[in-house]
Order: sequence, then structure tokens, then C-alpha cells
Amino acid sequence: MNPLTQELLVGAIILAAGLYIGLRSWRVMRGRKTGCGCAECPALKGKPKS
Repeated sequence: MNPLTQELLVGAIILAAGLYIGLRSWRVMRGRKTGCGCAECPALKGKPKS
């Protein structure tokens, strides 16, 4: 594999992983945990329904 191609591929993988971790941490900080889907989430108990 060409060294430039390999560096670009590794950079894209690292960027994608960083974006994924950043998005997950942003959602946790905002109180929207993923995977639950229920209305009994502790982050939603204090908020009025809109």
C-alpha cells in the first residue's frame, strides 16, 4: 500500500473515531443518553413537556 494512502486512511479512521466520541460525550452532557428510548430517563424528569 502506498504510504500516502495509508496515512490518509489512518487519518480518516482517527477523525471518525474522534467525531464519534465527541458526539457521544456531547449527547451525554446534554442529557440525551442513547439506547434507552423511554420517557423515564432521569434527564427528562425535571423538564416540562413541550
